[in-house]
Amino acid sequence: GIEGISEKMLAQTLRTLESDGFVLREVQAVIPPRVDYSLTARGRELTGHLLPLMGWIDDNAVEILAPRAS
Repeated sequence: GIEGISEKMLAQTLRTLESDGFVLREVQAVIPPRVDYSLTARGRELTGHLLPLMGWIDDNAVEILAPRAS
């Protein structure tokens, strides 16, 4: 589960990520039905670019958000 996101929005986002080639969707033939998601090679490559950006945002969040507080 992911807080703050509806199942509908999560499903829609995962479908988009799958169609863009970032996520692999695998349906498991079990009861109850289960779907597993994993990153593709393209998704792993993107993660390598996004993680440093997210770190920078985290390091600078106070200064980024400060003008909004005024």
